[in-house]
Amino acid sequence: MPKYAQFDSTATAPAPVVGWFDTDALTYPTLPASADLLELTLAEWADRLSGLWAVSSGKLVAYTPPTIAPTLAQQATALLGEGLAVTSSSTAALDGTYGCDDAAQARLNRIAVYLQINGTFPQGSSTIVWLDAAGGKHTFDAAQFKALTTAIGDYVAALDDVILGLSSTLPTASATIA
Repeated sequence: MPKYAQFDSTATAPAPVVGWFDTDALTYPTLPASADLLELTLAEWADRLSGLWAVSSGKLVAYTPPTIAPTLAQQATALLGEGLAVTSSSTAALDGTYGCDDAAQARLNRIAVYLQINGTFPQGSSTIVWLDAAGGKHTFDAAQFKALTTAIGDYVAALDDVILGLSSTLPTASATIA
């Protein structure tokens, strides 16, 4: 008895295989319409689990599903993980790509609040060493750190607007600070 690959005969070729039927091993009460079945050779049946398959022009063919483009919200979410490229117009040593993921934002916000409340960085320091996304060290004074937090905050807010469907424009993943 035959073995079959099931596909949607009305779909544009190549039509992905959506089921396999071995009428030697099982008795099926019903089978799909004959137009949606491709009878397989023993070699094709043996290879059926070796990859993805489709039917095209009455033959079983290897199948690569089409790439589905990410939604705008998915693109924005991915950008959060890539960081913001920051260029300083006055201090080239601050140039770098800084993290924008949740953990980076939380740390940035903690230090920004501390600075705002106390007028200094933790432990009374007038500067803070901040790591960029690659682990490079950059020393910021209070004004520079405020500029960094503002740039990252603006960028993240714009990405959040895209994620929430409030905007359809992805922001530029770079900013210039003083």
